[in-house]
Amino acid sequence: MELDVEKVISFVLSRETEEGGFSFARTTPRTLDDTYYALKTFELLDYDYRSQKTLEYIQSIQVDEFTPTKIAYQASYLFRLLHVDRHAQLKDLIARRLSSSYHSLKDLYFLIFSLRNLRSTPEVNHGLISRISRPSISDLRTMDNVLRQLLLMRQLDIPFDRNVYMEWIRSSQNGDGGFGFFPGTSSFLENTYYALRALSLLESQPRDLQGCRYFIQRCQASNGGFGRQSIAVPSLESTYHALSSLFRLERMEQLL
Repeated sequence: MELDVEKVISFVLSRETEEGGFSFARTTPRTLDDTYYALKTFELLDYDYRSQKTLEYIQSIQVDEFTPTKIAYQASYLFRLLHVDRHAQLKDLIARRLSSSYHSLKDLYFLIFSLRNLRSTPEVNHGLISRISRPSISDLRTMDNVLRQLLLMRQLDIPFDRNVYMEWIRSSQNGDGGFGFFPGTSSFLENTYYALRALSLLESQPRDLQGCRYFIQRCQASNGGFGRQSIAVPSLESTYHALSSLFRLERMEQLL
């Protein structure tokens, strides 16, 4: 895999703010979302990033019962990564929220994997298993939800038909090598990331592995970052998706 790591790191660092944390662009305020993807990228590249201001920004993050589940998940990862001692408080909060029966599959994913980030496990019952396994692929509709369901079923040892998922995902690959939201839709980098992660879990591969790599490489901009498509503005989220996908493709190739 040919990748200019220094150029990618330079792009990520260019999104660091003076106050600590990271932003979508130099002219926009910092966000937890951008900071999460920046630090995930550094972890993936084994880059030793240290910033007292970013640590203080993470320490200032407040999570309560009204916090969106994705933010709670990202906070749980960053707290663990940076050794912020909020584990007990956050575990109790997430466990209480998980006891509600009104969560979407997306919310269930973020809550359960928040607990995993905090080295904890959810209390599994028949109701929880049914809420996760009941939706079919046609109900889930999009690649991100299919991946979340697979990860949850694997995490909680819920049986599923591997071939059904594998065929649906593989049929979502387009002629340009990327993957769509579902079969017949346009390719985007995030869908390609979700698809490759799901296929890896299923011990499978895309139909066109080399074409998939070319699609991802075409999404890289001259500043080192990656966009959702070849003509899209590069972002920290897409850059993480691209690098993770390229590394995953490399591992898949080694198994051929």
